[in-house]
Amino acid sequence: MTNEEIQSIMNSTFSGLAIFCRDLALDENLISKYEKDQIIMERGFTDVSHRIGGMAKNCRYLVASSNGKDVSMLSPNPEFGHIMLQSNSFFKILDIQKENGKTQILLLNIPEEGVPIFSKSKINIEDQVIERAKEIFKESISSAPVSELQSNNWIERTSFPLGMNQEGVFFLEMVSNSSTNNDIVIKEEQKKDSSLSKKEKIETHQPIKKSFWNKLFGK
Repeated sequence: MTNEEIQSIMNSTFSGLAIFCRDLALDENLISKYEKDQIIMERGFTDVSHRIGGMAKNCRYLVASSNGKDVSMLSPNPEFGHIMLQSNSFFKILDIQKENGKTQILLLNIPEEGVPIFSKSKINIEDQVIERAKEIFKESISSAPVSELQSNNWIERTSFPLGMNQEGVFFLEMVSNSSTNNDIVIKEEQKKDSSLSKKEKIETHQPIKKSFWNKLFGK
């Protein structure tokens, strides 16, 4: 990767960085699956709010992103301060804070092409984001929640975990397992093909007479 490509990734990640939140009641077994410096991918759109107050639930995703789209003006509930991140967004878990039964998971939104860099390296500016997140967490412990974000509509929209399904299986693991299975199938097919005799290979590549359905669909 060239210096220009790396600089482009850094600009995409940190230029215009803002912090958003998403609170939910999450089982401790699922919370425990998250680890610092882990890379996760959220399969659906990520709904967060720019209105950060006290934590009414036991878990908060604090999301640092420069790619959030403000959709509050398009919403029937503009008071939510609704920010949306596109589907299949990647995140690096920068920090996890716990106190008084509350957990804050700090997520840095990163471009997909930046995953190899962020998964292996510590970027200096990450420390600044972490320090600010710690301040927010301390404030949230003693602050009142934003009342508008306690509505059933918002709670329902943000009630599921990020980066994993309800059973605690990370979406990246699903993608990895799927790719592995596909590789196995391809290798098995290649193995079968290599075992064909020369005669069988010639017969396999003989022109097939077109049927009515072949002709109809142009095959």
